[in-house]
Amino acid sequence: MDKSYHHRPLQATHMDENKNKKIATGVFLVILMVGFFLRAFNFAPWLHFELDQARDAMVVDLALDGDAADLPLLGPKAAGTFLRLGPAFYYMQYLGGLVFGQTPQGLAYPFMILSLLTLPLAYLVLRRAFSRNVSLASMAVLSVSAFAVMYGRFAWNPNPIPFFLLLTFYGLLRAVDEREIHKGRYLVLAALAMAISTQLHFLVFLTLPAASALFMLIKRPRIRWTSWVMAAAAVLLVYSPVIVNDFKTKGASIAQFKEAVTKKSDTEKNAEHSLVEKGLRAYSEASAATLLILSGYEKIEIPSIDVGAPDGSLVDVRCDSKCRQNIGWGFAAVVLFSLGLLLWGVKFSLEREKTHRDMLLLSGIWTAATLALYVLLAYNLSPRFFLLLVPAAMVLFALLAEFSGKFSKKPLAALVFLCVLAISSNLLSLAGRFDELSRASSEAVEEGPDRILKEKARVTLAQQLAIADELEKAYRENGAIVYLNSEPHYRRAVLYHLRRRGIPYEDLRNAKVYRKGNYFVLYLTNDSYAAKVAKYAENYTEVERKSFGTLTLSRFLPIPEKIVAEQQIIEPVPAKKKSAPGVPVRYTWREALAGLGGSTEETDEEENL
Repeated sequence: MDKSYHHRPLQATHMDENKNKKIATGVFLVILMVGFFLRAFNFAPWLHFELDQARDAMVVDLALDGDAADLPLLGPKAAGTFLRLGPAFYYMQYLGGLVFGQTPQGLAYPFMILSLLTLPLAYLVLRRAFSRNVSLASMAVLSVSAFAVMYGRFAWNPNPIPFFLLLTFYGLLRAVDEREIHKGRYLVLAALAMAISTQLHFLVFLTLPAASALFMLIKRPRIRWTSWVMAAAAVLLVYSPVIVNDFKTKGASIAQFKEAVTKKSDTEKNAEHSLVEKGLRAYSEASAATLLILSGYEKIEIPSIDVGAPDGSLVDVRCDSKCRQNIGWGFAAVVLFSLGLLLWGVKFSLEREKTHRDMLLLSGIWTAATLALYVLLAYNLSPRFFLLLVPAAMVLFALLAEFSGKFSKKPLAALVFLCVLAISSNLLSLAGRFDELSRASSEAVEEGPDRILKEKARVTLAQQLAIADELEKAYRENGAIVYLNSEPHYRRAVLYHLRRRGIPYEDLRNAKVYRKGNYFVLYLTNDSYAAKVAKYAENYTEVERKSFGTLTLSRFLPIPEKIVAEQQIIEPVPAKKKSAPGVPVRYTWREALAGLGGSTEETDEEENL
């Protein structure tokens, strides 16, 4: 009898597994390539570069023009406050400028790369609880997610949140794994990732440390004390700029943090609603955001619900015509989100594998923490806040994919169908956006609702550079100062391009009328353009109007009777302006080490957290 006969089934199984691994590796690489293409395609020409991006670029340029000692010790401000978190975002931009060049796209490339690296990281995290096929399917959806793709195509401090959240989670999961022999290393990794992520957004600062601490308290892993010391040292190292700045300002950041905590939640909109109303609003917004992340579909409407209406009714449900047209999608979003939470509870209660339970526990803690935060901000939620929800959305999709497979005679077919459905929806959304971006330089593009970036219009870097060329041409002809006014979103960006070219400029608002000057206004190409231009008729005559697609540029000549002087005297503009009264000082490394007074360049327009 052939003794090898009994081993053939095992050999066949082994060969099948090798074949499956090769197929999975191929699929993995294809997913990465697709994700890279969507994030990198026409990256520079279509770059989103507006008010906040120009402000940040001006800060980083000081270091790129000088050296690393000119980097600030604090980052951008939290919206509506004077609180500044850590400078990690600026340091990433600085590295981007060194590697890819001192251009808007050069500063943005690190965030495109981090967005791409989020894909394999999501796969690794999901594999802690789900099968290879389910994890690949979820990774595929994230690679084409219109929400994730668009936030990976420009520079903004919230954009890398998903990457650093997932890196923190992966480190925590490996640190509590009983089979892991390098628990201490992963604890340090989690600490580093958490320290960086909490410097990217105020909301992450409030939630991630608390969620991580709760998870570690529940798990109580056996890790050598030296590793805990190294983890603490890693956090202190990442936060050393903040610590130095606070030492120099005698605790200004701590004082601003206390004020910011109350300001973020106690806004006028939130204060007039009960806790029940906030909870319903937060749940519906999280549901809509989850569907947006997974499908890219933006026409999601959910009725507004008030408890205890003034007319005496118990519940007042409001839904206008726009809401009624898309309420089906809102209902689907709530059902999808609720089903995901239910499936999480079922899987967690039935799961016996410790690594699986750990991943589910951590995702559950994070989802609960995120929802609790949304309750506090229920009526002031912005699209960028939902970057915190990306890990939860991926887990939810994995749960739905796993559930659909278990109740199907052909599990793989069911998984593929669900995956193709989500991918197709996102690709349609991205195709629409890319089409609008491609036409933005030549047409007044009409866009639909924007639940992703909340843009007023599609305006690209290519348009801004073409406008800057036109302004530079005028300056080269007569050497006169360029005066420009525009909507805040675009004014600072265009002036940034002039600044990089060494062209003197001033804001046209409240400027005196000089005989020698290049006067321009730049507004969105729409029905209100003429009315905006008419406001300048008292002092100027419009002599030229040029369309740049979604933006239109008008050139003025001063009315002779309104001229007050020949020309404005050009004075050297200091690289940095002193802080306004009441604004905490932000030092650079050079200033802090030299014991000099700190400074800041931002105005009230800089708020973006």
